[in-house]
Amino acid sequence: MSVPSTVQVLPHGLLHGGGRMGDLLRLYDWTTTPLGSVDTWPSCLTQAASTVLHLGLSSILLWGPKCVSIYNDHYIGILDKKHPAALGKSCNVTSFPAIAHRFRFTRFGYLARGR
Repeated sequence: MSVPSTVQVLPHGLLHGGGRMGDLLRLYDWTTTPLGSVDTWPSCLTQAASTVLHLGLSSILLWGPKCVSIYNDHYIGILDKKHPAALGKSCNVTSFPAIAHRFRFTRFGYLARGR
């Protein structure tokens, strides 16, 4: 089976489309984030990112201890003027004030239990 030229094959053989955010995700320099180069991402991260990109509703993935953000086209409206600067940034009160408080307990409670 051949891959259409408009679709990029990312590591682990995972195909990504994902609209405008899929394009941005592929162009973004992830080496400047705690996630590092895309070719070093674990398959569970590439699969989670692909799932978020293809969901038909506003979705954001916050990955790792720094809660690095990957979001889909539908989430752009929530971010408003913070898009596209929010891509690849840590979720904190400064970068995501509308949602950061919702994740504080979950994030720190989860990390406090050593998971």
